[in-house]
Amino acid sequence: MGSRYIKSYDETGRILMAAKNKYKEIWTPQRKRRLELLFFNGGSIIEACHELGIVKQTFYNWYEKYDDFKEVVDFGKIAAE
Repeated sequence: MGSRYIKSYDETGRILMAAKNKYKEIWTPQRKRRLELLFFNGGSIIEACHELGIVKQTFYNWYEKYDDFKEVVDFGKIAAE
């Protein structure tokens, strides 16, 4: 396990820090299936965040940024209705 942050530099040479993207590490086929089942059984976004080990803002960021994540969430919500 390396640093949680990725170093980058601005035009003056100062170090800028950005949080490491953990999407690929967390979003595995197993977790995808568990999230599908969670939503299918009426689970909430808070429960999904707990299952994935992320905060709610990360959940919404992923929902906007990653089509496969959005697809699972949307499908699960529709199936639960």
